[in-house]
Amino acid sequence: MSYKKKAAAALCAAAAIVMAAASAVTAFAFETVKMDARKDEIVAGKINIVADQVYAKPGEEVKYQVHIAENSGYAGIGVELYYDEKLVPAKLTDIKADMTFEDAVYGMSCDQTINLPKNLIAFTAMSDTDHKAEGALYTVKFTVPADAAAGTKYPLTLKITDIYNESLGKLDYNTVDGWIEVKVPETTTQPTATTAAPTDATVPTATTGKTDETAGPTQTTSLTTVTGELITDVSTVSSTKKTSRDPSKNVTTSANGNNNNNNQHQNNTNKNNNTKTDGVKTGDSGVAVALAALLLAGSSAVIFGRRKKD
Repeated sequence: MSYKKKAAAALCAAAAIVMAAASAVTAFAFETVKMDARKDEIVAGKINIVADQVYAKPGEEVKYQVHIAENSGYAGIGVELYYDEKLVPAKLTDIKADMTFEDAVYGMSCDQTINLPKNLIAFTAMSDTDHKAEGALYTVKFTVPADAAAGTKYPLTLKITDIYNESLGKLDYNTVDGWIEVKVPETTTQPTATTAAPTDATVPTATTGKTDETAGPTQTTSLTTVTGELITDVSTVSSTKKTSRDPSKNVTTSANGNNNNNNQHQNNTNKNNNTKTDGVKTGDSGVAVALAALLLAGSSAVIFGRRKKD
């Protein structure tokens, strides 16, 4: 496997570990009971005004809606929403709530106000003609107390101040109150995925040349890869003297040699056909240089061994 491929595999493994190692994951945010699940609270033949039922965690801000269902058509409506005194409403000013008018009142003239001492948010919508749209009338926001205990339920109640059609006739209606209930989120701990990154392959020791019975031990060249760093160790052993090269310094090999004596051989090595590798390198270029040094040292050893034997 090439250095680049090994590096890419290691990066992928690390990314997988980071993504899979998330622990203590909170699996809950505020949750509103869907209107489809509350059909038994709706009264047929009447315009139903319905307040949300919401589960929330302590300290959480909740988006809270009031809906209209079974709408036979109305031209004007006034709705008051009374909230628990421990809930904190979002407001624009001391007399205006932070309210969003929703699709069910699109095209109508709407207004709202908040009465903080009475814990009351009032809403009105008017038009010249009857509107039959259903869904959310408006959205407001409440913050649950940070110290609220699990299971605590904060009631929100509705009161209709007026509802009429385009002929100003009074309409029958039904109100369905709502609540915000505290639900402490469950915390799940996911096991940390352990993926071992690919280990750099170790290049086996290469032995070059032939054993010369009179010259001493076989000349060997070793190239070892340790934890991603290349360390080259070229050792030349002659019949009378062993020369060791420092891996951190440049390695010089020569294809020409003379076996008259060790000093002459050293001089020829320094002067003739010098091939240098500039220190220890990593990456693709480092591997290429190290392998080139290995091959060149091998050929030098073979030629030297043959001339000496001859």
